[in-house]
Parts: sequence; C-alpha cells; structure tokens
Amino acid sequence: MPDQIQKRADVEPTFIINPTSAAGRTKKRWDQIRSLLHDHFESWKELFTTGPKHAEELARAALRAGDEFIVAVGGDGTIHEVVNGFFDPGEPGKLVRENATLGVLTTGTGSDFIRTIGRPAGDLGAVQRLAAFERRRIDVGYATLTPYENECTGHVFINIADFGLGGEVVKRVNASSKVLGGKLSFALSTLGAIFSYKPRSISYKVDDGEKVEGKYVSVVIANGRYFGGGMCPAPDAELDDGLLDFMFIGEMSAFETIRSSRSIYRRGFREHDKVTRARGRKLEVWSDEEVLIDLDGEQPGVLPATFEVLRGKIYLVG
Repeated sequence: MPDQIQKRADVEPTFIINPTSAAGRTKKRWDQIRSLLHDHFESWKELFTTGPKHAEELARAALRAGDEFIVAVGGDGTIHEVVNGFFDPGEPGKLVRENATLGVLTTGTGSDFIRTIGRPAGDLGAVQRLAAFERRRIDVGYATLTPYENECTGHVFINIADFGLGGEVVKRVNASSKVLGGKLSFALSTLGAIFSYKPRSISYKVDDGEKVEGKYVSVVIANGRYFGGGMCPAPDAELDDGLLDFMFIGEMSAFETIRSSRSIYRRGFREHDKVTRARGRKLEVWSDEEVLIDLDGEQPGVLPATFEVLRGKIYLVG
C-alpha cells in the first residue's frame, strides 16, 4: 500500500458506524478516523447505529437510495448486519443494488473476518485501503434455518456459521460485557460451555452425498478462516472459490476438548481422529434436539437448517 493516496472525488463511501462496538471504544476512535478521511476522500456520509439490526436497516436504506459503497465500522457483528442489508429480505439471495461494494473498517472486539482478508496497519492503513478502492468479488453463505420469534428464516453470513457447542458459546459471549476483549471473552465463554454442553444427535448431507448420522460437539461452516477471537477452523478456506469448508467435531469429553483446543487455534484440528472435514456448495442438517446456530457471532435460530454458498455475490474492499 503506498504511503500517499490521492484524495478520491469519484468514490463517496457511506460509513455505518456501531458506536457501542468494542465496549464503546469505536465511538471514541471515530473522531480520529474522521480526520484521516479528510485526507483521502472529497466527501462521505456517516450513519450511526442505535441498536440491534439497525446497521442492516441503514445499509439497505442507503443502497435503495442510490449509495454504492457501504463501509461497516465495528466488529464482526456489525459486518454481519451490514452484509445482510445488501440483500432483499423478501427474496432470498437477491441484492438490493447490483454492483454495490462492501467496505470493512474493523474496530470491534472479535475482528475475525479481517484476519482472512488481511489486517491493515492501523486506522491509517484501513482508510488507505478503502481509498484505493481495489475491489474483488467474494462468496457469501446463505442459511435457511428454524428462526426464533421475530426472526426471518433466511440469513446471509460472510465469515463463518456453526452450531452445537459454538452456538452455546456465542449465547454466552453475547450475554457478557466483552470489556475483557474479544479473545478473552470468547475463551471464558468457551470454557464454561465446554463443561455444560452435551453432544447432540445430528443428521447431515453435503451436496448430493449420502446422509450421515452421529453425535457431534460442534459443526463449522466456513467461508472465511477464523472465528472466536482467532480460532482457525478452516485454514484452507477461500472467499472466492465457490465452496464452503465444513468441519464436523465428533463426541469428545470436556477435558479432551480442552486438550485439543490449542490445535484449532493453530491448524484447525487437521490431524484429530474425531474431526471430519468436507468441502461443498451446500450442507443440509437435521436434529430432533435443540441445537443453537451461530452466524458471524449472531444467533438467529436453531436446526434444522440448510447452508449454501452464493458464489461471487458481492464486491469487497477492505
């Protein structure tokens, strides 16, 4: 990335800012970020969220009004909401505005998605990357699930979906204050969930393959590579290959899960005899038990569900 980027007059980003992200630190940082924007853009828009789902509403409204470059400012949850705002909730997989571009300026506690695309050097590096406006098409995932009350059945995810232990962990993380930071908050929530969660009976099918049945601690559906404050369950995942990477973690005791946890941070359980991997365009899953689903750190519902890839669906700068 060059040290100097000419101020852009041909690109007007719309920043959707979650001021409560990172325990409120995003709000404090925004004034500093704004000063950097003056050096890189002739003009831009700022929209601040006021509660859950607001980033999605703001993004969708901005796109419908004609804006074409929407930048999510916050953590993985903010990115998730903004990405869902790119799509029409009434028509699964349909974009509100074709050729619109997603930008990412990460300030949140988790910040896992940015690990896959490469973290720039501080706020200056992030703003320079946005101003360079070098965009590429990437895949997103689409989950059709059994929703909670007031939730819809279809949701987009840009990074990682999972269910089982992961869903229980996210439930605990979202109930915590996160003042300790994303990685430590996730680690503490994971530890608590490991000792209370019991493997669930699940049936699944990848693409047109045969149905598989068994008991699983957790299943990960990855478009990106990282989740949970730095865990790497899908080290080979690519954002533009038209495939999702699946990791099925079979029955383990709590102590076995803890002993194995270091492996998932480093290489995603590559060599564990109770872990099965697959790649495909679609995963269908059923269970007669309650199994919580996590989409990019949000929890919209439970199994049964279908997860599929929408290839090259959106443009990304970030």
